[in-house]
Amino acid sequence: MNQDCATCYKLIGTSQEHILCSKCLKSHHANCVNLTTKDIGYFAENGDNKWVCSACCRRGRVTRSNSSSSSTSARPAVSPHRSDEATASDPLALILCQLSTMANDIRDIKNSQAQLSNDVSHCMSLLQQHSASIVRHDELISNCEASIQQLQSAQASILSNISNVEY
Repeated sequence: MNQDCATCYKLIGTSQEHILCSKCLKSHHANCVNLTTKDIGYFAENGDNKWVCSACCRRGRVTRSNSSSSSTSARPAVSPHRSDEATASDPLALILCQLSTMANDIRDIKNSQAQLSNDVSHCMSLLQQHSASIVRHDELISNCEASIQQLQSAQASILSNISNVEY
């Protein structure tokens, strides 16, 4: 099996657990879609291969309606579930879908949090570098102001001396 995972785009090894989306027919590592060995076994044991990936759910390929018109839900169910109709009639499948969504959201939040932590550390490092420079520049500005005051005093003294000199 030389197939790439549709989630992480890495090769799916022959010994790795994976699942096939019944809509787009793309394979996913079980870990990438937060499925356990028990979840994979559930689909295999029941001969129910109607698992749908979250990408297909977001594209509206999954419906929750039991009606013949099969309208797409405003917020489609997310994997894993057994069939379009089973989600509406099987509360356990719906709960599994929601738990899978939450697990993916938590993973994304943790990844974002780690990235933000790195960004904050980088900003703190830059702030420390620039703080030393700002302090140095502040001292130079203070020295320049003192020099200007001395020059102004010297100028006033010179002007006073010049006015005292008689022609």
